[in-house]
Amino acid sequence: MWLPTKLYEGLPLWWILIGLVFMLSALYLGLDYGPAYGYLGLGVGCSIFGLMISIWRSQHRNDKSADQQSSSEEASDS
Repeated sequence: MWLPTKLYEGLPLWWILIGLVFMLSALYLGLDYGPAYGYLGLGVGCSIFGLMISIWRSQHRNDKSADQQSSSEEASDS
């Protein structure tokens, strides 16, 4: 299943925002409230997942552009 480009590019930001909402709701409810620790853990997990996706995408794009540069340099050398 393919996603539209705008939606695909914005997914890491949405994961981070959802994580922040969970963390803020945990702090708003107070740590005395039982599920607050679950909200806090879920929020941290979502935020880390969004950051990991962003890092993986940037590394993949850097690797892809380096491969294209090296292949264009090889073609110009021949």
